[in-house]
Amino acid sequence: MKRSNTQPLKRLIAISVALAAIFFCALSERAATRVHAKISPGPPLGFTGAPGEGTCVGCHYTYGQPNPPNSGGKVEITGLPVVYAPGQNYTVTVTVTHPTARAWGFELTAIDSNGMSSSAGALTAANTTTTLKRDSTASGKVRTYFSHNGEEGIAKGLGGSNSWSINWTAPGAPAGDITFYAAGNAANNQVTPEDDYIYTTSVVAKSSANPQTATTVDAASYTTTVAPGQIAALFGTDLVPGNGVAVADSLPLPRSLQGVTVYVNGVAAPLYFAAGSQINYQMPYSTAPGAASVVVLRDDGIAAHGDVNIATAAPALFSADASGKGQAAALNSDFSRNGDPAAAPQAKRARKGDFVILYGSGAGSQMVNATNNQPLALKDGEAATTNPLAATATLPAVTIGGKNSTVYFSGLAPGFVGLWQLNVQVPSDVPSGAAVEVIVNFGGKTANRLTIAVE
Repeated sequence: MKRSNTQPLKRLIAISVALAAIFFCALSERAATRVHAKISPGPPLGFTGAPGEGTCVGCHYTYGQPNPPNSGGKVEITGLPVVYAPGQNYTVTVTVTHPTARAWGFELTAIDSNGMSSSAGALTAANTTTTLKRDSTASGKVRTYFSHNGEEGIAKGLGGSNSWSINWTAPGAPAGDITFYAAGNAANNQVTPEDDYIYTTSVVAKSSANPQTATTVDAASYTTTVAPGQIAALFGTDLVPGNGVAVADSLPLPRSLQGVTVYVNGVAAPLYFAAGSQINYQMPYSTAPGAASVVVLRDDGIAAHGDVNIATAAPALFSADASGKGQAAALNSDFSRNGDPAAAPQAKRARKGDFVILYGSGAGSQMVNATNNQPLALKDGEAATTNPLAATATLPAVTIGGKNSTVYFSGLAPGFVGLWQLNVQVPSDVPSGAAVEVIVNFGGKTANRLTIAVE
């Protein structure tokens, strides 16, 4: 009797069906993860590159790694201070950039040293239409995540870059360093996940264990409001290791002296001078109006931190004795020192009808080419040039002895960093005297009132 092959055939068919089912499920699962950008309300969580997490490369797999070399793109986290002030509000922005991408995605989390978000401060989305906030334990820790919000958040068709902002209120008391992690997707605006670029980054906002306050003022008049580009003075104690003293001896100005750096809203400021109790620095031109965070960072840690009020203009004049009062630091038309010879034998009084040169700071960042009146892009720490001359976009109003003065020039002094120069005429009908008052109004504000000597 011939033996039947029915049973082996049935087993072969069953195995084949099972394998096919497994293969189908695996493909289906992978396909599902690849198109997660279409899933409402946003991408799966736990892919920022933070400890215990993967990155979006798991789905957008073409280039095999985040931050592929020579790809021309990046993800950035901006707006964070080097050192956070407890309870201070900050606007944190995630920006993804790529030259050819036409759709955009991101995911961000902020965690403390224990990998948790619970003590990392309060975070909210600046725009809930484009930015989604959710909590997850996908990493094994309780974390808060922000991501693009469905179709609204990916900005389909937009070229170059896209940004999302998060409002962060730092912990009310020092809670250790807070680290922000972000992954960005520069996508090609196709349904499939192929050919999308994934980038990752992280930024640390440090916690200061030193309660010392850094006080920043204008270096000419010592007022507490400072403008972008202004010469500023910072006061504290033990700012420089060993209370050493260093003076910048080259241009552009260095960003570090004696192992000390001053950060304003996270930007390293150019330094003129650094000593144990005082640092003179230039306020970065990029500093926005409002309260700015100032941090003094030494090689061995944080020396001090504080805030300073920033205005578009904060006019101030330098005095001859650096007190911000009395005789102005001024030159006559023959470049001799202006002043009363009875008090300063090397000084001379200005003649009526001649001009005097006043020096100050705080004219702000709105400078134009003195020849063609076109705006100039100013660079931190660099000396002003004679060609082109950098002039203020508008002229200040100046009176000498109560009489209106003609302003011949108002702008940056060539060869110096952040120094405001004003060439003004001494009115012919001004009263004579050893201390004739000079008043300068600029940008809706009045500089400290000083004097000049007039014949």
